[in-house]
Amino acid sequence: MNSLSLNKEKKINSEQVLVAPDKYFSNFLKNDLDFFPSDSESLNVIRENAVFINRVDAEIDESFRQIIPYVVIHKTSHEPLYYLFKRLNTQGEERLHNLYSLGAGGHINPVDETSHDPLHAGLMRELNEELFLPESYDLTFKGWIYSKTEPVSRVHAGMVFEMNVLKGDIRIRETDKMLGEWCDIQTLISCRGTMEGWSKIVLSHLKNW
Repeated sequence: MNSLSLNKEKKINSEQVLVAPDKYFSNFLKNDLDFFPSDSESLNVIRENAVFINRVDAEIDESFRQIIPYVVIHKTSHEPLYYLFKRLNTQGEERLHNLYSLGAGGHINPVDETSHDPLHAGLMRELNEELFLPESYDLTFKGWIYSKTEPVSRVHAGMVFEMNVLKGDIRIRETDKMLGEWCDIQTLISCRGTMEGWSKIVLSHLKNW
């Protein structure tokens, strides 16, 4: 096992992540789709019932969903554009190596509990770790990615936000791990075959936003 794998295993074994019991998602996600448009009430339900547990346990316990902020970045010039990431094989999450992604974000950890709203604090921490943010933007909650298709999907829930860039631009901090560029919808569609699973789900719903 190489040093990168050892470091990743050590991190997962010691990391705590925010989860919510799956039953609470089932209460407000009534149909059999992968993406559920929702309002702030569902955020309140999850916020009130979320707890921190060891990630190594969360990865195998389907009675919980790890809550993952997933921010889709958008701007309008002559046409709507979306920021498309390519995750390189130098980053830690092997499942995403060399795949395109429409979302920025990651796990919520106990460090985010110092805020009155760990969901928002975790979202902003992850964004600032990955990106240089624009001068001005709006963040809008769009809904949940809630899929049962694969074992990995059954222990995660995507908390989907759209960032609308109003002034300035997005830049990636860790350019050795990730690349990014603005793309129109047709370009996104052409990249769909090499997108990670959640981005495929989001792409199919962008036209309804």
